[in-house]
Amino acid sequence: MTVTLDPTLDDALIEEAIARQFNSKVQKTRKEIGINVDDLIEVYVDLDQCKDVKIHKSVKNNWEQISVKMKTPMYQ
Repeated sequence: MTVTLDPTLDDALIEEAIARQFNSKVQKTRKEIGINVDDLIEVYVDLDQCKDVKIHKSVKNNWEQISVKMKTPMYQ
């Protein structure tokens, strides 16, 4: 059996990767300041202040997915 993978990154894959990094940064910050994963937090994001178009688009397009994975409500 031969499996061929296309290593080309399309916009959807890039957006998903950025969304995962966003989630990871929030979780690492949570850990650094001593908030347990089970503790309820609220995340406020000001996308209007985001100067990086790719990050802005990724977070906006993956808003629900990010919120579900972090198990926390997110506000804009």
